[in-house]
Amino acid sequence: MLVWLESSSVASWVSLSLWAYPALLTVHIFGLALVVGLYALRDFRLIGFFAGTNASLFEGTNLLSSFGIAVNLVSGFLLFSSQATFLISSIPFLVKISCVALGLACSGVIGVRQKNGLNMPRYYPAASLFFWATAIISGRLIAYF
Repeated sequence: MLVWLESSSVASWVSLSLWAYPALLTVHIFGLALVVGLYALRDFRLIGFFAGTNASLFEGTNLLSSFGIAVNLVSGFLLFSSQATFLISSIPFLVKISCVALGLACSGVIGVRQKNGLNMPRYYPAASLFFWATAIISGRLIAYF
């Protein structure tokens, strides 16, 4: 299936076009900045930084972070399609994808706890920050391993 994906016309366009891969990578980075930036601000506030910041400042960010996630899903799939057979066995890629999933899970738990007014232990936002940072570092390491 991965060989089929990698030989598809879309994957060929991404890998052979002069501008497709760099453009998709740029879009992917903007989506990442949007998602991780918003989540990091929220997480740092929950840990205790920016204590004077009003929580209502973050109320409208769910739509923005959802948009960033959607952008990254599409751009990430297109980037993956051009190197699927290599990436599926790349340890940094697998770590990245695992940390993205765990970061999203942490962010979901944090969102539900905030919406329901539940107590927020500091280890939830700390774990979220750890997973997002590890995903970014792992993503950069894909090119070297």
